[in-house]
Amino acid sequence: MISPRWILLQDFVQTTTIPYSPWWITTRVIHSSHLKSKEPMIDPVTDESEYQRVPVMALKVSLFSGRGICVGFAYLHCLGDKEIREVPLKSSSFPLPTNRVRATYILHQADIKKLKDLVLAKKPGLLQVSSFVVAVSYVWTCFVKSGEQVDDDVLEFFIFMVDARARIDPPVPTKYFGNCLGYGLADIEHKQLVGEEGFVIPAEAIVDQIKNRVNKKDEVLKDAKNWLSMPKKLAGARIHMVSGSLKFDFSDADFGWGRARKMEVVTIDGEKHSLSFCKSRDSDGGLEVGLSLPKARMEAFAAIFEDGLRF
Repeated sequence: MISPRWILLQDFVQTTTIPYSPWWITTRVIHSSHLKSKEPMIDPVTDESEYQRVPVMALKVSLFSGRGICVGFAYLHCLGDKEIREVPLKSSSFPLPTNRVRATYILHQADIKKLKDLVLAKKPGLLQVSSFVVAVSYVWTCFVKSGEQVDDDVLEFFIFMVDARARIDPPVPTKYFGNCLGYGLADIEHKQLVGEEGFVIPAEAIVDQIKNRVNKKDEVLKDAKNWLSMPKKLAGARIHMVSGSLKFDFSDADFGWGRARKMEVVTIDGEKHSLSFCKSRDSDGGLEVGLSLPKARMEAFAAIFEDGLRF
């Protein structure tokens, strides 16, 4: 007799969440009064002509009011051993408090103009000195200055994403819906970022990335096949990155209640060296910079940020 072939259902994981009362928990013992709760969570195998449809995994979360939760799961043993079962339990624990504060800083149009003038005064031949260039360069410098002391020759990296749709040949159709991103990666020694030249050096490095990488159609995606190996190569490095884009104005969102009063990128709370950028809602031509830092460092950053604009 030939055994039927299995079809594994991989399109979803059955999950059930219920409030529960038959159980009660004491300090030492978990008591149960209903054996019915032990019934199988995974649906039985079903026959379909010469195939059998086999559910892979199911989850059940029971809520004990005022006490906690109980997570039960069942899975097909031929697809994984005990180690596979334990990995999600160990890796999905609730994150510890970050002990951080979040703040938004505004670079007004007048501030941006002063920063541009300063860069061009020291680097008169530098082209493409945009608002983005001076803003991220200035904030990157303030960010590094407010942080811990490191050796002078330690490399500081800054990565920024770019929309590659119009930067490749042929360009991606405007109606394309999906990701099409490239990146720029500037690296500078720590001593240069905190030195007398200040943000002029990172501005020059970012302009170089824009000119010779992201704005060149044959360069922006040239090494895409190696991107997946980048995190391993840069593991342990001091990498700063920007979330958000000055291209989009989310403050214009209107759900019938008027314009959004505030836009924040909450994912920066989980990053050590990440910041967000967006157009300012209330400052015409200005930019908003979002940061999430420990309180002491945020205070240091605020002082450096404000002091650096007094020239």
